[in-house]
Amino acid sequence: MGHFNVSHQIKRLSFGTDYPGQTNPLDAAFTHSPSGAAISRYFLKVVPTTYEFLSGEVVHTNQFSVTSYFKPIDIDHAKFVPPTITFTFELTPIKVRKTERRGGSLLGFFTRCAALIGGALPLCCLDTPTLP
Repeated sequence: MGHFNVSHQIKRLSFGTDYPGQTNPLDAAFTHSPSGAAISRYFLKVVPTTYEFLSGEVVHTNQFSVTSYFKPIDIDHAKFVPPTITFTFELTPIKVRKTERRGGSLLGFFTRCAALIGGALPLCCLDTPTLP
């Protein structure tokens, strides 16, 4: 029987258009199979996602999570188990909606900073009473 090697690299895997801050868990993933033959499985849960930009533009896309399984096999003793790389997809019944929002105003930022400084300042300047 021939020599198998299921070492592999996934450069990019996505389901739809990217949106700001999106990460795909299998991008740049590398799996090395030191013994050559192995079973490598990826179980993906795909979640429909809607991303709404400040401009009102809406992108309908997907994001996903992944669970991986890897098991080396001895090709000489596993006659009925071929080396494989498989992807199993499951579409979830829920939908995620992400919306861009503006941060607070500049005045609100300065108000929060003043409150923080005002709350911390008395703690460091209090005189502790001394016992006679």
